[in-house]
Amino acid sequence: MDTPSPLMPVPYSQSQSAQMPAHAQQQPNAEQLLAQMEDVITPEPVSQLPIAIGWWILLGLIIASTTAVIITLRKRAAARRYRKRALAELKTLRTQQASSVHDIATLLKRTYINAFALRNNRHARNKIATATSDEWKKLLIASYPANKLTQADTDLLDSMCSNSIYAKQSDVSAQTLLTFTERWIKNHRITATTLTEVN
Repeated sequence: MDTPSPLMPVPYSQSQSAQMPAHAQQQPNAEQLLAQMEDVITPEPVSQLPIAIGWWILLGLIIASTTAVIITLRKRAAARRYRKRALAELKTLRTQQASSVHDIATLLKRTYINAFALRNNRHARNKIATATSDEWKKLLIASYPANKLTQADTDLLDSMCSNSIYAKQSDVSAQTLLTFTERWIKNHRITATTLTEVN
């Protein structure tokens, strides 16, 4: 009997097939494999709360900055508003031939009081309204830029103190007072020095 060559295939007998495990004989199909698959479990989304302390600080800074800008803009708008009203009234007085020094001086003091009204300083407003001639002169000088105050302005203020400018008749020129009042309305500033003068 010839010996089989090692390279020749050995016949697969039924007895050998019977000896193989059952799971090796039955290969699962694709549908069975898919049915055995589990759904992918995704992680829960990361919550953005509570916000880190740095974000709270940044939010606070943004709110504070925005509030400061709004308040500043409102103050500037109010400052321009009372100046515009005063200049418009002054323009009306300039066109009137019968405008008196008393009318111009009254507008000047009312504008000064309105300037302090922006600071809600009732004591200052009351003192301005009842100021004597000398006090009124100090207040006007304190609120006017020193580099814009001329000798003619000083002479005018001296005349205001000595001639009772609120009287119906005054030696002060209405035209001169109109010019000074217009420049004062445009250039006056309420500073710490001004507040010291009236407190």
